[in-house]
Amino acid sequence: GYTDRWSPALPAVYLGLAQMGVISFTGIFAQLILAKGLATVMRNMSILWAILTWVISPPLIFFFNFVGMSLAGLLVSTSGLWLITRLKREVNFSFLPNFLPYLVSAATSGLIAYFLINLLPSTFASLVITLTLSALIYLGQIFFFAKKIVVENFQLLILRFKNGQV
Repeated sequence: GYTDRWSPALPAVYLGLAQMGVISFTGIFAQLILAKGLATVMRNMSILWAILTWVISPPLIFFFNFVGMSLAGLLVSTSGLWLITRLKREVNFSFLPNFLPYLVSAATSGLIAYFLINLLPSTFASLVITLTLSALIYLGQIFFFAKKIVVENFQLLILRFKNGQV
């Protein structure tokens, strides 16, 4: 099991998890910007990230020890959210309507899984029940919130399978 020696590292772990959430989006937008042929934007952003890391990290490490580096990484990563506005100059898209149903569905099914894991006995059967129920709730909510998009994408996937494109 874990001992109290792990406790000081928990803030760094939580900050790292938050940073992964931010990077999962900024990485997608970075790839889309590169796909539009805007490599200079990404080069400049990389230079900015390097400068921000070198400027922000030392004081945060001084004040917060190793947790400061995780905090610096999170702060630098959030600057990548600017890529959304930069991409909107090139491509007309709406982010929130395409993102919110999946976020709500994931949060709901995640909370249900969390409560079921803590409520049910720790057995393999309980794990299977929890994961199955959570997945069904997630899929049900996605189908409820975005039925038209899900059906269109499924039909497109079937068409591509039939044409040998997948």
